[in-house]
Amino acid sequence: MGAMDLKLRQVDWFDSLQKWAFGLYVLSLPTSISGMEIFSSCLVLLIVVRWLWTREKLEIPPFMKPLAIFMGVAALSALLGKKPTLLEKLADVGSLRFFALYVFLYYQLRRYNRSAYWLRILFVVTTVIGIYGVFQHFMPLDLLRPEGKKIIHYAVEELELGPRVLGTFDWHLSFANVYLLYASVFLSLALSLFPRQWWRLLHATLLCVVVVWTSSRIAWFATCVTAALCACARGWKVLLATAALLLMVMLGSFATSPGMRERLRRTVEGTNPGYNFSQRQCVWEIHRDIFLDHPILGIGYHNNGYLSKKYVEGSCIGYVERAVGNAHSTPLEILATTGLLGTLAYLWFWFSVFWWGMRRYLSLVGGTAERAFGWGTLVALLGFNLQGLSHLNIYEPIIAHNLAFFLALLASMGHLGLNLPNATPTRA
Repeated sequence: MGAMDLKLRQVDWFDSLQKWAFGLYVLSLPTSISGMEIFSSCLVLLIVVRWLWTREKLEIPPFMKPLAIFMGVAALSALLGKKPTLLEKLADVGSLRFFALYVFLYYQLRRYNRSAYWLRILFVVTTVIGIYGVFQHFMPLDLLRPEGKKIIHYAVEELELGPRVLGTFDWHLSFANVYLLYASVFLSLALSLFPRQWWRLLHATLLCVVVVWTSSRIAWFATCVTAALCACARGWKVLLATAALLLMVMLGSFATSPGMRERLRRTVEGTNPGYNFSQRQCVWEIHRDIFLDHPILGIGYHNNGYLSKKYVEGSCIGYVERAVGNAHSTPLEILATTGLLGTLAYLWFWFSVFWWGMRRYLSLVGGTAERAFGWGTLVALLGFNLQGLSHLNIYEPIIAHNLAFFLALLASMGHLGLNLPNATPTRA
């Protein structure tokens, strides 16, 4: 009996450490890649050690089979790719760890089904970064980095016009990809709790606004789509109100930002090579040719930097020579680097994600915060894929960590313990 009590105390000790590691990991997700790497490593280690100690039977996470097949095909393409050394090939295989991280986050979320503490962490941190982003939009501001490492991007760089929101990230597209995930899920939750908890809607609107202010053109489109889908679950009246709010946000943003206006003008007119789609079209055509030359397994996962000069020669503009390291499109990147086999596996994975998510969403009781949060997670992942159409967003660790977390949130739908009061009825 004494030995059993000792083992239970040790398990409780592991549980406590896991909770702290997970909380710190969640804190770092909207803010710091260093924190993501450190605390995810700690969390994975604790989960593995705990399982070795208890030998608990673990269930297979949802959509695990297609994910494992895609990871296997991508790993094989990397090992057979163009990198000259085995260490480089293994490093490319190691970059798939973010997909594997989904499994550990799933087990963590299923073990601790009381979401209050990590949801509060995300709410507070994204609010602080959102307010900071407002200041970044109206003035060149990077207070959190030392002199010499400050990062300021402009909507129109050569004129230093219209600072883009970066948050604590190094690139505006990274910020847009990550914060649209949080904007979507918090908007869906806010609409389900409105008007009793009206302040949640202000928070979600703030996140949508700063995503728009990154001046990412695909983010403009994805934000409108995800916000509309979040509102659809509440009925046509809420959809109309959300559409009106979106119109106000977009018009207000362009009215207050000369940089956004100039960027939109140059994009629409198509006369400036830096703002029309000719550059990206060249990159896409190059990766189309790569796929045609390597149709089965592609050129190798993460192997774009080792392209033959023949793919670059004769390209439209010099920009392509430095941008050809990625396809500027996630589906096309997968096609060129992992071939037809990898692409089919990738598409199967995402079909499984959305198919499972929709079935799970429809099975939940209507009018609950749990269901609204689940719908927001589905919409967030759709927004991620929309932004991936013209931006490679699966390689970058900052984005990949958040993707793994949201996949785990989706897989835990209905088991997150979101017992928030005052949810209004949801239409199926």
